Amino acid sequence: MASFSTSTPQRVSNKGSATTTTTTTTTRTTLDALHPDLQSHILTRLDGQTLTYASCVSSQFHAFCTEESLWTDICLSTWPSTNDPRVRQLISTFPNGPRSFFSDSFPLLVPSSESNLLPPTSPCSSSPELLISAVDIQYRDELIFSKVQETETQSRWFRCSPFRLDFLDIKDVVPTPIRATAADTCQDISDGLTLSWITIDPTGLRAANLSSWKPVSVQRHWLSGEIQARFATILAGDRKSTEFVQCGVVVTCGACEGGEMMQVREIYLQVEDMEGMNLNGMDSLGILRKAMRGEGGKRMKRRGEEGKQRYEEYLRLQTERKERKLRREGRLDAICIAFGFSIVAAFWALLLFR
Repeated sequence: MASFSTSTPQRVSNKGSATTTTTTTTTRTTLDALHPDLQSHILTRLDGQTLTYASCVSSQFHAFCTEESLWTDICLSTWPSTNDPRVRQLISTFPNGPRSFFSDSFPLLVPSSESNLLPPTSPCSSSPELLISAVDIQYRDELIFSKVQETETQSRWFRCSPFRLDFLDIKDVVPTPIRATAADTCQDISDGLTLSWITIDPTGLRAANLSSWKPVSVQRHWLSGEIQARFATILAGDRKSTEFVQCGVVVTCGACEGGEMMQVREIYLQVEDMEGMNLNGMDSLGILRKAMRGEGGKRMKRRGEEGKQRYEEYLRLQTERKERKLRREGRLDAICIAFGFSIVAAFWALLLFR
């Protein structure tokens, strides 16, 4: 058993024939004795990443740090939407309960360059009948929106239509503490707004966070004046059609009439390829299932600017792809024009020599 000990070294002094000895004093404090304070005052203050590191210290620490109540509280404090009864019941069925759910949902999803060599997962085989989305939006650590929504995936309409998940009806708005009259509202939203979009497969008991946590871009619409904050995760696509795809979550904010505060008017998720085309439900479901299962990519520790950097790299690759396409089309146009001129020249030459 692991223990902490302190001891006083033995001291011996000789004066003539007399010998004086101070015996060793050892005090041992076991982790079992510290367990109540460790549980209630120390471990409850740690975040999920730190708690994971602490569990590697010893077998006893591992036992303390993997208790289900700790991870339930961490999931609830990180994502208030997990307090929904449907989600709580579903999390309890994960292999290690809330600890497995956290390990799936907290890290950033990162595509692998080797993933394009993998055969595409067929969305028709053992595909879930439902996708459950848990969304939380915070502004400077203050919760402004939390909702859980189920989406059926078996209908022909879902599979053939462009994939889009909306979390607000047309007339619904969400009040926010964001001031519309601020000197730079876009920068304020970029610095203070955070979003989590967790997609759960209730059949395979896997989950993935499709958000970059912080916005990758914030822009004001030139006509309406509304501000769009985009959160994006780049995933591996099918090499036959596109190398990468973008899971983009858009939050649209606008000022209320006669008010000084912003309102959230739109929250939706779309999946688009490098051509800027929206994928349909069937293709999107296959890509999301691969991401949740860890196929075609990996999960990595979340960093503040990691999502934005990967989004900018995606835009760079997208621009290069468009430029190559334009050059290829330009060469084809030149060949067609040259071929057309040669046909016309041959026709006139034939007329002249007749």
